Amino acid sequence: MLSRLLLSLSLVPLSLVWSQAHAAQGTPDDGHDLAYSVGASLGERLRQDAPGLQLDALVKGLQQAYRQEPLALSDERMGQLLAQYQAQADKADTGPDTEKAQAAERRFMAGERAKAGVREISDGVLITVLEPGAGSPATADERVQVQYMGRLPDGSVFDQSNQPQWFRLNSVIEGWRTALQQMPTGAKWRVVIASAHAYGAEGAGDLIPPYTPLTFDIQLLATAP
Repeated sequence: MLSRLLLSLSLVPLSLVWSQAHAAQGTPDDGHDLAYSVGASLGERLRQDAPGLQLDALVKGLQQAYRQEPLALSDERMGQLLAQYQAQADKADTGPDTEKAQAAERRFMAGERAKAGVREISDGVLITVLEPGAGSPATADERVQVQYMGRLPDGSVFDQSNQPQWFRLNSVIEGWRTALQQMPTGAKWRVVIASAHAYGAEGAGDLIPPYTPLTFDIQLLATAP
């Protein structure tokens, strides 16, 4: 919800961020279009997560914070308001739909744990070795070059790389960080990630619903500082 919005925006699928940003940039003179695209994406998430906001106040707060100008409200007051909003949102999230989604996730994860060759390297992160590797795993502050494909529990693909891509390990979802710090370079793993280590109760817009476990085929090609 609102107090978690920046966190959830930082966790949207990996190649989606890359491709949309480059599509929005176009030529070096398209700074206006890039800014507009970021604003539109932010507006869509806000419409879903915090409907009914006063847009004039929203834009004013955004401008002042972005420009590092003095804010109209104290940190204490803003923290209080965000905490109250989050408490109301959390209370609303405990309805039948949430319970149904959580039950479906538990069933999915139990089924994955029961498959042959599956190993749980951390609570909620399961791996199956598809191809072995011989190199060193990534460290927490390194960059990784990977090929990957991500699937929802029904098997549909929601994200994939069309060519090897570089990511800084501290910028990806927790389940990726856990797996890639144990995966030898050159290896290819099937990684199943519980929602608590992915997009959690927030999901990722219309693409990934709340409480959705994800499955990735990941090949670690290289690491670099």
